[in-house]
Amino acid sequence: MFPTLDRTQSPCLKLVIAWPGYNTVEYPMEIGTIEEPMTRVQLARQIAHAYFVFYNSDAVTLTQRSHWWKIGERDGYLFRHMRLSHLWNIEGNAWAASIKLPGEVGWY
Repeated sequence: MFPTLDRTQSPCLKLVIAWPGYNTVEYPMEIGTIEEPMTRVQLARQIAHAYFVFYNSDAVTLTQRSHWWKIGERDGYLFRHMRLSHLWNIEGNAWAASIKLPGEVGWY
């Protein structure tokens, strides 16, 4: 599933969450070994959990005045409305996920 990673050196990757208007956060994620790689379902669960932690973190704060991308219960996007679209390699073992939001093409 991760052809660009050398699992003999590191069985983990960094999920980089760069949500517009917020500080960029990195989450380490175990991806298994060559003998026992993780499944896509397991990977999706880990990504969802990282976004859940990001969404609920008090340490994650809005860094700009624009509230277009705001997350949160009162007047932002809700976690339950976020949908994982795809994952891509930024560089080395750093990866990012594309998240679909209500109103976007492909949101379900």
